[in-house]
Amino acid sequence: MVAKKLAKRAVLRNLVKRMGRDVFRHLQPELPPFDLVLRLSAPVATVTKRAMREDMAALFGRLPNK
Repeated sequence: MVAKKLAKRAVLRNLVKRMGRDVFRHLQPELPPFDLVLRLSAPVATVTKRAMREDMAALFGRLPNK
């Protein structure tokens, strides 16, 4: 779920959700068996797609290994 406060347009909110699912799908074999929630902490209007992907991958990388 992406807050309307941080991503005003539905297109942007859906993009963030799709990117989160895609990054998770690619890293899933390396991730521990946890239930995960990805939450925004800052507006995404000026963030590039590449930076968003890298940030998500870095967050998933901070999880403890299996």
